[in-house]
Amino acid sequence: MRILCIIDCLGSGGAQRQMTYLACGLKQRGHDVELFLTHPGANHFRPEIEAAGIPIHGIDRRGHTGFSLNVLLAVRRLLAKGFDGILSFQLSANGYAVLARQLSRCAGARLVCSERSSTIGVRSHLRKFGVWATGTLSDVLVANSHSRGDYLRRMPGFSRKVRVIWNGFPIPEAPAPSSHFENPSQPLVLVVGRRTPVKNGLRLFEALRIVQERYGWTPRLRWAGAQQNDPASLAETAAIQVLLSESHHLAQQCEFLGEVRDPTPLYQSSDVLILPSLYEGLPNVVCEAMLAGCPVIASNVCDHPRLLGDEDRGLLCNPESPESIADAIQRFKLMSCKERSAMATRAYDFAITQLRIEAMVDRYEKLLQS
Repeated sequence: MRILCIIDCLGSGGAQRQMTYLACGLKQRGHDVELFLTHPGANHFRPEIEAAGIPIHGIDRRGHTGFSLNVLLAVRRLLAKGFDGILSFQLSANGYAVLARQLSRCAGARLVCSERSSTIGVRSHLRKFGVWATGTLSDVLVANSHSRGDYLRRMPGFSRKVRVIWNGFPIPEAPAPSSHFENPSQPLVLVVGRRTPVKNGLRLFEALRIVQERYGWTPRLRWAGAQQNDPASLAETAAIQVLLSESHHLAQQCEFLGEVRDPTPLYQSSDVLILPSLYEGLPNVVCEAMLAGCPVIASNVCDHPRLLGDEDRGLLCNPESPESIADAIQRFKLMSCKERSAMATRAYDFAITQLRIEAMVDRYEKLLQS
């Protein structure tokens, strides 16, 4: 098949990582794959795409945001060259895909649109209408979480159109347990993700202060992820800095690493990953940590309970309660090295059966061929 993949950019986000895996996987299976970027500029995954020999298209928008007629026309011109399938990730890319197909002579190309967010995260009526419109005009609408898929199936006319495909990952040959299991007295806590309010950083640092004041010890914390520059993210970061300025010892235990290209060594050298997000699609970082043998604490939202089971493969917390986050950290500290290692092993065993990249590529390939 000749397949056009459409996404916003090749930045370091989870959707961009999965599109990279998927485009390269389809290329490896002999398909002719091309990629269109609606907001080119961020190039975190560009080397992987270029190494696979996948052509990259896009228009320089010079910082402009919102809908672009030039982008729509560029996608339409590209489709005029003839494609058998179109695969788009995220709402804006889905919108360009459905409109360009309607306006081009490529109406026969099968269109698979993918939702990468959460029901909780889509709050504006305009965005909800966009989800309905793109879902209506696509051939298949894919969610990367069961919680989102269940919501989409309840929309009029969507019950038979929606599919759920979890993210896929390269599977390591064997688990690599954390090297710090032998030191349970002061766990090294890892956060991997953009510094933005949805990741719930302020409540996390409030929880660290609660641990310090209530339980008498201070977790060590490393945060790997880029600082977002929108007003809400900058305001949250400022509030975190105020909190840290009030606790000099806590501030000494926290390290901000910025964007990290490959977080695998961080998973392997940390005691526990914590993701207290307010909502997620299917979080890459939790899946990657499970595959790396790193225990996980995650918010009890969306598909996190499916990933971690009934606290069999990780611990859950209420993301809106700093006390609940602090309690989960304390419960992890009190676990023995043997208990932590057993939990990490169960998580790894689950991940290698449910999160294989080959399974994800296979399911998308079949949808495009249907």
